[in-house]
Amino acid sequence: MADERELFGVAENETEYVTVRNKRMAFRDLCGWARHKITEIILKEGDEYAVACKCVAAARLNGYFAIKLLWWMLWRWYYLVRRYTDSELVEAVALIKKKVAPGSYLLVTTLLIGMRETMMQMNRAEVSVSLQEHSGGKAGKSAKTVPTSPNHSDS
Repeated sequence: MADERELFGVAENETEYVTVRNKRMAFRDLCGWARHKITEIILKEGDEYAVACKCVAAARLNGYFAIKLLWWMLWRWYYLVRRYTDSELVEAVALIKKKVAPGSYLLVTTLLIGMRETMMQMNRAEVSVSLQEHSGGKAGKSAKTVPTSPNHSDS
């Protein structure tokens, strides 16, 4: 029964909670804006000690307008006033990682790759080799090394 409740909670995007220094924080599945903000923080942040506080703040706000209006205040509250350390935020960051739904993202990315204009311009042999590479067949051969490819050099 517990496993079924957990599965139902994941499917219904229920709020999950984590306690950090006696403060209960709520998290839901991350929207695209929160994932974008977290990516930006990780790529651009110079102060390594502030990264966890900034990412937790972005995940807590989890929305375009909330992040635009309140993020600057919330991360400073966590970092300068509450002075959360990385070790205190580990559980929250682990829950945030769990709240990223990779399945649908990977499916959409795979489908979009198949719709690329360059895929439409390949001949049948190149498409076959490309699809086999993605599925694990004929490892090591690429469309550029196949004799029917226009990029193949006959030397």
